[in-house]
Amino acid sequence: MNFDPFDTTGIDFNSGLSLNSLKTDLFTRVTQVQQLNKELDKVMLMPKISRRRWLKDNEAFLTQMMEQLSSDSSLVLDGIDGDKQEIDLSVEYIASLRDVMNALNSILHASQKSRL
Repeated sequence: MNFDPFDTTGIDFNSGLSLNSLKTDLFTRVTQVQQLNKELDKVMLMPKISRRRWLKDNEAFLTQMMEQLSSDSSLVLDGIDGDKQEIDLSVEYIASLRDVMNALNSILHASQKSRL
């Protein structure tokens, strides 16, 4: 079965947030993280064997993404003294990160549980 619901089109975690254009970067990153969350929801619905294969096949992307998101979240918290819109985007971004972390945790937990 070659079904892979994970579409990373438009999700670029190769560059971090910039304090110079934080509002624009936050808006872009919130959109990307929300798209990522939708894709992870699809992965959670995959059969266990396919989910384990998906994790293995996407390990490099997931590692790079988590490193960048961790770095971004630190920058967001450091630069949170902006205007109301920037603060709202920061809060939305952090909430979206939490959702992604929960989704990844669920995927990993379900995959590990199926190995036992």
